[in-house]
Amino acid sequence: MIGVDVPVDGELPDNPRKLYGCELRRLRKAAGVSPEEASEAGHCTPSLLFMIERGDRRPSTDFTRAVDPLVGAEGLLRRIHRLIEQEAPGSPSWFKGYLNAERSAKRLRFFDVQALPGLMQTEAYAKALFEAARPLDVARVPIEDRVADRMARREILTRPDPPQVWVVVTEAAVCGVAGLGKDPAWEQIAHLIDVAQLPNVVIQVLKVGIHACMNGGFVLLTTPHRGESAYVETMDRGSLLHRESEVHEYERRYDLAKSVALSPAESLLWLSELLMEYQS
Repeated sequence: MIGVDVPVDGELPDNPRKLYGCELRRLRKAAGVSPEEASEAGHCTPSLLFMIERGDRRPSTDFTRAVDPLVGAEGLLRRIHRLIEQEAPGSPSWFKGYLNAERSAKRLRFFDVQALPGLMQTEAYAKALFEAARPLDVARVPIEDRVADRMARREILTRPDPPQVWVVVTEAAVCGVAGLGKDPAWEQIAHLIDVAQLPNVVIQVLKVGIHACMNGGFVLLTTPHRGESAYVETMDRGSLLHRESEVHEYERRYDLAKSVALSPAESLLWLSELLMEYQS
């Protein structure tokens, strides 16, 4: 039989993903919703639906939003989905500290040179980045799961009491989306424009040239318990810095880079003009 039912002895599955699958299948059957109806509502194939019900694939946020009311879950699948997000199995152990800080942050300031910040990415862009890196443990953690993790993180931008987010990103990072192809590139730029118009988000584009942050990207975080921190990352590890002198230097460099970037209004206009180029 395809799918997973809650065991008759009442024992719960051993992880949130399997619990989600059990509850989804139970609720779907109780509501008389067919696999075809559920997969159509969730914008996925029936085979992917069955993998979600078995606990073999992580459900996306959009899938959960669509299917939860369809099967009469009354928010149960959404709550279990939040537990799944906290697992982040596609993230290396050294990244977990940053993820926890990101979730609790009251303010986030990003500077990126080569790629757009994860919170700003579309599924197609995130998928392309992961595929380009060719992770060695892809059999254990499929690309789809890594993308789902990243897309789930974006929810903090629109949650109640969201963090204040300021993004300074280079022109090269924005124009790099061209490698996706015309339609996915258009989607990514359009998404950036949408995010830039959220009341808690500011995006500035740093045009090509010499600036104070040539050494690479970083994130500045303001959290309730640790105050100001800086996060820096290489290809195989990342570090949260809390020493005041170190954090102040990153803040100083950030302010210098921000001062020579296009203004938020100019950046939005520049992104809109770039979007028009992909539409032509």
